[in-house]
Amino acid sequence: MNREKLLQISGRSRKPQINLAAKYGIADYPCPAGGCLLTDGGFAQRMKDLMAHSEITLNDIELLKTGRHFRLSFKTKLVVGRNKKQNERLLGLANTDDICFEPVEVKGPIGIGRGDFDQTMISLASKIMARYSDGNDEVRIAYQTLPGGKSGSTTERPIDDMKLQRLRI
Repeated sequence: MNREKLLQISGRSRKPQINLAAKYGIADYPCPAGGCLLTDGGFAQRMKDLMAHSEITLNDIELLKTGRHFRLSFKTKLVVGRNKKQNERLLGLANTDDICFEPVEVKGPIGIGRGDFDQTMISLASKIMARYSDGNDEVRIAYQTLPGGKSGSTTERPIDDMKLQRLRI
């Protein structure tokens, strides 16, 4: 997305959009409130990452709207919910062969992993999950391939913030 082509329309006023429509003779257009998700820098970055790493499905695009996104490797991604509503949405968007992550003994988010998860990737995803859970030290994270596939748990210390930021999309 070339953000320079977005005409630097900003703020609450919709007059620039209405004037632009009038300039091009467009009289029938949707309400100019809300805006395009691609103008959101975070969403645009997640979309760019998705386009660079996999075939795109409607489910993938819906997933971009929810949670914190992390690129663990070229073929591996983790999405972590921010609250109960997002956790429920993530579970609803989970595909066959996705891996669901969840803290066991403490409160915390749901995570959905997509891609090639070996034990190294499971450990890394679990460290991210531990970072966002209510545990202070080591946290046990359960994981299961959906639906009802391979499962297990691992105990991990939370990932440090520097590493976390390098993985965040």
